[in-house]
Amino acid sequence: MSENQSTSEPQLPPQANATIDTIVQYIVIRRDLMQPPYSYAIGSIVSQGSHASVSIISESLLIDKDPITLNYVDANAIHQMHTIVLECPSEKQLLSLRDDLDKNQMKYKLWVEQPENIPTSIALKPYPRSLVAKFVKKFKLFK
Repeated sequence: MSENQSTSEPQLPPQANATIDTIVQYIVIRRDLMQPPYSYAIGSIVSQGSHASVSIISESLLIDKDPITLNYVDANAIHQMHTIVLECPSEKQLLSLRDDLDKNQMKYKLWVEQPENIPTSIALKPYPRSLVAKFVKKFKLFK
């Protein structure tokens, strides 16, 4: 089960031209889920980010018909697909990211694991890097 708090699509700035700016999907996963009291296995952690990613990609393609996402998943240009997985230290910081994305009308999927009702990850829809990197710059690569 998931929750999506996104709103209308922001206008891309002129410098976010997809032909010169890398299109990237950011996935942010809670690192603390690997520690007690949660103790998720690494496979379960990866699954949380995957669920969020597939969910927002599907919504962007099937409902929104988003041209940036269509370009991102183009089977003839799959070599240019860029995904960056970042780690978030806590639920509080994950929800703070959600709030920042909402304020800036960025589309994303907050994945909430059920039946536990635990927010686990956020996947942004694919965007030009220059448009979204500022929202995730405080997070480091997931290792």
